[in-house]
This record gives sequence, structure tokens and C-alpha cells, in this order.
Amino acid sequence: MLRYGLKRGLLLIPILLLVSFLIFSISRLVPGDIVELMITEQSYADDVAALRAKLGLDKPLLAQYGVYLKGFFQGEMGTSLWSGRPIMQEIAR
Repeated sequence: MLRYGLKRGLLLIPILLLVSFLIFSISRLVPGDIVELMITEQSYADDVAALRAKLGLDKPLLAQYGVYLKGFFQGEMGTSLWSGRPIMQEIAR
């Protein structure tokens, strides 16, 4: 029974990675551009290219996902695009 549980646990890792990649990819394919919204509504920056570089959106999708996974496993979820506070503080609030 322990062996079965270990096998199922090990199979869970690639499934979770695949699901997280699919959700990450879908969130990038949703219509609308967060950079355009941030510039027009919130006046975050004057230059679209500079804001894309700051947010890491100028990198390929796999590189963005790698940065996301690295931050996730380090416990760093990033900062809120709207409030500027760390995501963990936003979740706790």
C-alpha cells in the first residue's frame, strides 16, 4: 500500500506542473492587455516597452513561466499590479 501511495504521489508532480502551466498560459491568452490598462487607467508609466520589460512580459512564455515557478517555490508570489503590495499580504488581508 505504501508503494502504491508513493507512485501516486510521484505521478502527481508532473500533473501539477502541467496544470499550472496550462493555467499560466491561458492567463496570458485572455483578451486584453494588462500593460495598456495600467498605462491608461493607473498611469504607471509613460512607455509601454519599459513597463513590459519591468513586468517581464517582453520575455518568451517559457521564460516567464520559469520565473513564476522559481518565485512560487521560494514563497515569493510577486507584487500586486494595482496596490503595489506583496501578494501574500493581499491574500492575508
